[in-house]
Amino acid sequence: MNMSSKLVIVESPSKSKTIEQYLGSDYVVKSSKGHIRDLAISGPGGLGIDVKNHFHPTYAILPEKKQTIKELNQALKNASELYLATDPDREGEAISWHLLDTLNVEDKPVKRVIFNEITKDAIKEAFEHPKDIDQNLVESQETRRILDRIIGFKLSKLLQNKIKSKSAGRVQSAALKLITDREKEISEALGVDIHDTIDFTGGGRSRGESILRYVLDHEVEKYVVLDDSIEHYVYGLGGNFVQVNGLIGLSFYDVQLALRILEE
Repeated sequence: MNMSSKLVIVESPSKSKTIEQYLGSDYVVKSSKGHIRDLAISGPGGLGIDVKNHFHPTYAILPEKKQTIKELNQALKNASELYLATDPDREGEAISWHLLDTLNVEDKPVKRVIFNEITKDAIKEAFEHPKDIDQNLVESQETRRILDRIIGFKLSKLLQNKIKSKSAGRVQSAALKLITDREKEISEALGVDIHDTIDFTGGGRSRGESILRYVLDHEVEKYVVLDDSIEHYVYGLGGNFVQVNGLIGLSFYDVQLALRILEE
């Protein structure tokens, strides 16, 4: 690699050779192999985030990427320009930003190139129209990662202690919020606490029989089914005697079959 060469950094090692062939001898393509830094596990609560100072993050180089950074710095030392060609999404944008912030770029020109397919035409077009790093995408990824860390470190411990769950992430937490909001809606509509449920075990016809037996024994005429898989069993066994007041097609807390008894 001579000083007139231009260094291109992509995320995936599998892409480097193909892209290098398309770009020609003036370019050298290296891979970051994904993220090179992440939030540190230092500071209060091991969060790597100063929650009292506008959630300011502290980053640390991933131990397994120290050699990669050393190799990239060596390649950059002999390059005239740097092209950041990480993936065209917020993770890719963040990786480019971390590379720029970590490597010894000095005063060399830095350009961001984006392409959505590994074809000669797409890559040529991207390098003819380089861009700057999109700071909005970088901050979007940073915000998501901060939320991940706060929820993961704080809520996961609680869930591990209470329900033996392995972790709590942004997806699980959002889903849980949707479920609890829906529960509140249902409880308010019914005028009762939706958590006051009865779990009927068994399968097939025996489920319907269990429900019908409870209804008959307790002289209940109205109820709500929380799992629509048993509705036809109740109708088949109970005929017109059993009045279905409403149907809610949502199971709570993995209860496959539950019956909510309502008082008039």
